[in-house]
Parts: sequence; structure tokens; C-alpha cells
Amino acid sequence: MKRIKYIIIFMAHILILGCNMEFPRPLILEEKFPNSATWELNRKRNPKRFKNLSKTCASLGWSSLKSYQMHGKYMYQLEQAANNFNDCWKYDSENYNSYWGWGIIFSILAEKETQKDALNNLLNSIKCFELTPVKNIPNDELVNFYMDWANVYNGLGAYYKKEQRNEDTKKMLDLSKDILLKLLDKKTKASARIYFLLSVNYFYRDDYIQANYYMQKAKEGSFSIPSLYERELNKIE
Repeated sequence: MKRIKYIIIFMAHILILGCNMEFPRPLILEEKFPNSATWELNRKRNPKRFKNLSKTCASLGWSSLKSYQMHGKYMYQLEQAANNFNDCWKYDSENYNSYWGWGIIFSILAEKETQKDALNNLLNSIKCFELTPVKNIPNDELVNFYMDWANVYNGLGAYYKKEQRNEDTKKMLDLSKDILLKLLDKKTKASARIYFLLSVNYFYRDDYIQANYYMQKAKEGSFSIPSLYERELNKIE
């Protein structure tokens, strides 16, 4: 009963203060995080424990992101994921999940913000992917990591296209395309999503024939095409 009481008080605290709280800062982009001397000493004495705690925080972060994407898209879910990935990094700065997770968070924030903030968030997302210690990513997760990275390049290309920055548009779309074509060479099971991302890539190049071709390839692989995207592409054709 006491535990339930504490949970209720904690949730009430979130509801009262949530609207006034600033979104968490990404510790992975801070120059230096001021851990206490005791914290650092404990980390050196118990490296395995700290790595396990980091893994737990990473799992919580991905769970929070999944909840955001599938259950309402409430900001508190995104904030929770941000805090989880910050904790993940504090326990183990070499845990790739903290960088990857923040890369996804910034890309989501880019869809919510004004033009100027959208650009900053997209650039920060790219920076997070660039900083990720890729050597630590298990082989069975690498394809998803690079697809997410390519997706952000597509997003940045779309942003620059809207701003009529043609050279920057081409540069970002080329970076995305290079990643996606390399992934296709691996003949991965995730090829349906790769085809869809290539379709989006060609859409922003105004090459609607290729965009439709790759969309059909994605559908053949049972990828669920967003209805709005399919309608827009069919309308142009």
C-alpha cells in the first residue's frame, strides 16, 4: 500500500511540474559531465555493475521510445527516454545505445519544432550517429542502426529542399543513398524498409519513377507504406 501511495505522489509531481520542465539535455554532446569523485571511484571499482546498469537504462530508453511511437506520442514519454539514455551514458559512455537513442530523439523533435529548431535537431541527430562507437554495436543490430542514420539524412535532405538549398539537398540525399545501397548488397531481411527509404530518397530528388519503383519493391516485402506518402506519390504520377 505504501508503494502505491509513493507512485501516486510521484505521478502527481510529474503532472504538476511536467509542463514547466525543460527537455533533458543530451549528455553525450556535453564537453564534460561533472561526475562526483565518489561516482568515478565506484565506477572503477565496479565496472561490470555499471555496465549492467547502463544496459538496463538503455532497455528502458528503447521501451520509452516504443511507448511514445505506439501509444499516444506524449512528450513525457520522449522526456523519459531522453533521461534513460542520459543515465545509460553516465554508467557507461561507450554504450552505443545512448548515442543511437538520442539520434532518434532528435529526429523526432525535428518533426515537432519550428524551421530553425528543426534544422538544429536534425544536425544534432546526425552528430549523435557520427559519435556512436559503431565497433560496439552487435552485428545483428548494425543494419537497423544504418537505416536509422540514412533516414535522418533523408530528413535533412527534405529540409534543405524546402529551403531551396539544392547543393545541400543533393549532398544529404547522396549520403543516405550510399548507405542504403550498401545495405542492399548485404541481402538483409530488412530490405523492405531499405526499399522504402530509397523510395523516399528518390521522391525528394523529384525522380518519381524510381520512387514508385522502390515503393512497389517495399510493398512486395510486406512493408507498410504510410498512406499519406503513397497518395502523394500516386497523385504526382
